[in-house]
Amino acid sequence: MTYASSSSKKPRPRRPLLQELQHFKLLYEVTLPLYVMTPGEQLVLNAFFCMCFFMLAFALFSYTPSHAKKILNRVCYYYTGVEYSIADPAFSNFASSDPVPNGSSVATPILGLY
Repeated sequence: MTYASSSSKKPRPRRPLLQELQHFKLLYEVTLPLYVMTPGEQLVLNAFFCMCFFMLAFALFSYTPSHAKKILNRVCYYYTGVEYSIADPAFSNFASSDPVPNGSSVATPILGLY
């Protein structure tokens, strides 16, 4: 009994973009019961999916920058032991060789409390 080796498989050629989109549309319509729904029901279901997608995209683009700033503040704290604020002008001197920003004896904390 002979088995075909995995190296004998040839990759399938890429389809044009229009055919790929038609293929994904067909998968979407067949996976969900869209083909048995009335046009009104299809509209409601598609509107629900679009609304969920746009709310997820909005949340991703509006909350990711602030979360990234928090993470960067934590990385700076773990690296230096001093809390820096990205909005703080002293943060621009973070990469300098001076361990304390602006040559002061105490670094400015995030909330401005000492």
